Amino acid sequence: MYGQLFKQITRFVITGLFWCATLCGCVLRSLTVDSHPPGAVVYLDDKPIGETPVTTEFTYYGTRKITLEKTDAEGRLLYERKIAYEKIKAPVYQIFPIDFFLN
Repeated sequence: MYGQLFKQITRFVITGLFWCATLCGCVLRSLTVDSHPPGAVVYLDDKPIGETPVTTEFTYYGTRKITLEKTDAEGRLLYERKIAYEKIKAPVYQIFPIDFFLN
């Protein structure tokens, strides 16, 4: 009697732990840069990531160096180079210890 109940409870707990482990997801962080006029080359921390509008993924929050550069066909600068240091802040649900329970 108790052996059968113990097996059912054990199965239930193992199944629940399995689903909890498999349903936990990863966080996808992305950064989108747009400019007017479009087509400017974007550098994120001095690495080219593409032409605007561009979206890229990142791992850590913090201050990033974003550089925009727009040139013509001969390579001459059409607009002066824009450099900005932007602080990318973590949303509330990504701050420890809240993120530990929500991830």
